[in-house]
Amino acid sequence: MAQIRYAKGPVIYLYDKDNLRTKKKQLLWGDWLRIGDPINNDWSEISWGRDVFAIRNRDFQNERLLEMIFLDVGQGDGCILTMPQVGNREKIVIIDAGVGSNMNGYLNYRFKDFKKKFKFHAAITTHPDTDHYKGFQPIFENDQISFEHVYHNGIMERTGSDPLGPVKNGFLTDICPTNASARRLYSQAALRGGMLYPKLMWTALSSDRFDDVSMLSTEHGQHEDGCTWMPGFAPSNQADLTIEVLGPVVERTPDGKKGLRTFGSTINSSSMDKGKTKNGHSVLLRLQYRDFSILFGGDLNTPAEHFLMRHYGNDGQAPTTLAETKRMIEKSRSRFAVDLMKCCHHGSSDVTDEFLEATAPAAYVV
Repeated sequence: MAQIRYAKGPVIYLYDKDNLRTKKKQLLWGDWLRIGDPINNDWSEISWGRDVFAIRNRDFQNERLLEMIFLDVGQGDGCILTMPQVGNREKIVIIDAGVGSNMNGYLNYRFKDFKKKFKFHAAITTHPDTDHYKGFQPIFENDQISFEHVYHNGIMERTGSDPLGPVKNGFLTDICPTNASARRLYSQAALRGGMLYPKLMWTALSSDRFDDVSMLSTEHGQHEDGCTWMPGFAPSNQADLTIEVLGPVVERTPDGKKGLRTFGSTINSSSMDKGKTKNGHSVLLRLQYRDFSILFGGDLNTPAEHFLMRHYGNDGQAPTTLAETKRMIEKSRSRFAVDLMKCCHHGSSDVTDEFLEATAPAAYVV
């Protein structure tokens, strides 16, 4: 009977079972393997799709790893997270998909050998910029692929004079937290127009291959221990792997409604900058797996980081002294400090020193 094992790393090879010197396939650390009968003390058979190869016994292990693939999607971001759980607890999450077809091509290559149809746990569009979401379009249109969840930041682009929705008292007030609210908006073809983001969202909303399309934010998630977690990834779900939602930060508007504040082109600007606002409210995730942590920073910018540091480190107030600034940074570190950071906005210089001090990663992914 075949046994499920996992590739050791950083790379291993499968060999021709009739000629153990001939390499046939290269695999990556953590790849899923179906190990068959032993060939001898050092080698075993392995099924790969419809083929049978040979693998060295020293090249596989029993424990599954957390796998993170930062795919070269050209312009933009794209990451595939495969959680270490096995069987019906397996979860694969795609965070952004770039602007082109690279992500779709990779998924077709990676998963075609195992199942005719494949269901992912979640697709996360961190914010409505084409270099983060457009690559999802061919994936969402693929009849072989389905998703339990599509998460977004609540900002739904639309036609008209308010492309991010109406603004009142410095807040976006027409965010779409639920499947129903997004459907109500985008069922109006005139509001979708020929825009790409509405097209993507409507593809998911109008298909039965997507169980839920909803907002992920500090207000919309799983609340536990005074924090907000991506549903299914709170400490009570699986203590050794958690995903905290640090943004977007939903606030109460002056009239009591839930909204997202607008950001200007600079910290002190009073007028809304569309790009800064939708980028600054990227879905911001901090993943912790045992002793390892990573921050997925979306396209945060200077005004957004300034706001986040005040929100998490100084009760929403701007520090007025150097001592207050240092205390703000230190307090924020309890939420933002990580080992690895997916650079905000592809490594843009539009970043604050305070935010970098609070995150203080050992390494960056650009």
